[in-house]
Amino acid sequence: VGDQQWLRCGLQEDGLVMILTIHHVLYDGWSLGTLLNDLFDCYDGISITKSIPFKRVVEYIESQDQEATREYWTHYLEGVEADNGLFGNQSVSNTDSSPIKQVIDVDMNQLKLAASKSKVTLATLTKAAWALTLRTYSQKNKIVFGNVVSGRDLPVEGIEGVIGMLINTIPFKIDIEPSQSLKEFLDQVQQHQIDSLPYCQTDLIDIQKWVGIQGQDKLFNSTSVYENLPEQHMTLEHKYE
Repeated sequence: VGDQQWLRCGLQEDGLVMILTIHHVLYDGWSLGTLLNDLFDCYDGISITKSIPFKRVVEYIESQDQEATREYWTHYLEGVEADNGLFGNQSVSNTDSSPIKQVIDVDMNQLKLAASKSKVTLATLTKAAWALTLRTYSQKNKIVFGNVVSGRDLPVEGIEGVIGMLINTIPFKIDIEPSQSLKEFLDQVQQHQIDSLPYCQTDLIDIQKWVGIQGQDKLFNSTSVYENLPEQHMTLEHKYE
């Protein structure tokens, strides 16, 4: 962060490799494909399509009814308390503090088929699975975790081509009822996702303040990230081979 250069572009001595380094605060994964495509078109002498400026998104967010936003989050998160983690206030003895990486071998076609049969999205399926995982270990029916959203669902014309940081992390809460069927549970998860779309750019700091989470307390201790980026543009290697 101390680097004063937010963007660097350089060529190796042989001129065959260009290195482009951009600080992540300036763009998100969705923007990268658009940025590279524009770069390739410039290289080929093709006029690029002008995208709408990032400030249009900012203007839309700032124009929203803040009171309605506050009411939505306080109602949605009613009864939620600070999250003490999966083990509550119990001390957990673990001398190995290294991160754990678990790669699950699943057939994506089977997951897509399951989501299609249930008439939900893959993102809904993964959120539901994480919610049930947290319930298993926390023994709680009221589950809250962080939900990283793309921000590309805002009703701003041309938002798909905006280059900028639109991702945001908001709380996702689900009340799991043991008596409900799996289909009812999946529908509930998907509906919560849909309902939150108009408020997906709310600052997490504001949300926590509105629901009374202060100081070192946290609203959640885990985050679900589902990356659904548009098809990436071909690389220079493939385009110019």
